[in-house]
Order: sequence, then C-alpha cells, then structure tokens
Amino acid sequence: MSPRDEDRYRYTWLDLERVKPSQVRVGDLVAHAGPPGSGRFCVDPVTFVGWAGQFALWGVDEWRVEYRTPWGVRCFVNPDRLPVYRLRRDLMARIRAAFHDPDGSRYGIPTFWWRGAPAGFATRRQLRDAGLRPGGQSVAAQVMWAGIGGVRVAYLYRIDLARPKRVASPRQRQAISRALRARRICPSCRVERPYYIPRSLGECLDCADVSAG
Repeated sequence: MSPRDEDRYRYTWLDLERVKPSQVRVGDLVAHAGPPGSGRFCVDPVTFVGWAGQFALWGVDEWRVEYRTPWGVRCFVNPDRLPVYRLRRDLMARIRAAFHDPDGSRYGIPTFWWRGAPAGFATRRQLRDAGLRPGGQSVAAQVMWAGIGGVRVAYLYRIDLARPKRVASPRQRQAISRALRARRICPSCRVERPYYIPRSLGECLDCADVSAG
C-alpha cells in the first residue's frame, strides 16, 4: 500500500467488533476493508442511523447507516441479520479521550472530539448555512479527529456572538451583474457569449479559431 493508504487503513481485525446494524449509534466508527489482501481497514464516523423498512425475504428489519468519508457522506442499508463492523468501544473511548480538553489546558483552547462539542458552537460552514457569520470574533473552540494525513481540526465559533450574514444591496447586485456580463463580451467581435471569455485566449472561441486559421 502507498503511505497514504497505510495512514487511512490503519486498523486490523483485532481492532474491530461485530454488531448488528440496529446496535450502531451516531458517533460510532464503522469499518471498511482496505485494498484486497491487505487485511487492513479504515473507519469513518456514523452521522445517522434509522429504520429503513423490512427485508421481506428474511422477515427482519433493515437499517440505514450514513457515515462521513473524506469524499462526502456515504450510506448502506443492511438487514439486521447482516453484521456491521465498527471500531471497538475501548479504542473509540481512547480516541475521544485524546481529543477531550474542554478547559483548553492541553491544546490552548477548548477542544472536543468529533461530534463531542456542546451546544452553542458552530463551524464557519454551519454558521453560513444558518445565515450567520463569525462577526469578527476569535476562534472559541475546536474539534479534533484522526483523519487522512494525521490529526484534522475544525474551528468553532460562538453562535451567540455571530452576526447576520451580509446581504448585497440592489446596487451591488447590479454592479456584479454588469461585471459578469462584461466578462462574457468578446473584445474582438463585441458579441456577448453564453460563457466567460477565456483569459488564456483573450477572445471568444470563434475569434480564436479564426485567428489560429
């Protein structure tokens, strides 16, 4: 395996435990097999667990499990008779303890493990999704977790100190619209194109073809 794969697929069978899908909880680290023949596994945090209906063939419940990977949220749906492998509870507790520093004595600012931050904090993206912005406040806390390439960090801000996100005025929107339209007008033929004029060419594609011919 490459060094990148070795870092991601760092766990073996001895680090895992076998459970039913209905026993998986949000915050658990579910395992996925690495390259064939490697005997290694990676783990990703579970973000959602919910009932998904009945598996008619066996007459048992099915469960949908969503988990977050470096490439986005993924999911699987398993009958409750098919096992799921997750990181052992004692290892999960050890990982969480390594990143649990609520008073900031170890890391300098309050630090929590993934999904372990208390209410009242949010990342920049979460603030933006809620129509807010940090508003000049400094970082109030952080979330740390073991990810690809080492320890990953997400900074948190206090929601009560956040301010409403700035909204462009009508004049500003008009100015932006004019600026974007100007980028679609070819300086050679003065025709507005449905795409932005490539800077590498300095003119539209039709004019560039004529110049090249």
